[in-house]
Amino acid sequence: MLNNTSLCKSVKCLTSLTPKEREVLQLVAQGYMNKEIAVMTFNSVHTISTHRKRINQKLSAKNVSDIFQYANSFGLI
Repeated sequence: MLNNTSLCKSVKCLTSLTPKEREVLQLVAQGYMNKEIAVMTFNSVHTISTHRKRINQKLSAKNVSDIFQYANSFGLI
């Protein structure tokens, strides 16, 4: 399903994300920047940065490309 061997490959990783982390994951995968996501979700940029760090940890993602690949593989975008 996913080509990157370090990226989490299971739905279990997706279910480990909080609803807000899933929302941020989708917005990042759609190409939005932290500041734009913060405005759209009524959060601070710092909060969005924290969500992104946790998403990267939970999915073993190293960059936005990994996040996009994961979201695309599971039909989130």
